[in-house]
Amino acid sequence: MNFDYLRHPEDITRRSFEIIGEEVDFSGIPESLRPVAMRLVHACA
Repeated sequence: MNFDYLRHPEDITRRSFEIIGEEVDFSGIPESLRPVAMRLVHACA
């Protein structure tokens, strides 16, 4: 069995934020606060 893991921290962080952007509905949060909301989700996940 072969797994293709992300190994570089920058790639892991980038992919994590991509997943958050795909999965979380931020429409109820003002545009100016969305980066903060994304960072909170990232920190808690």
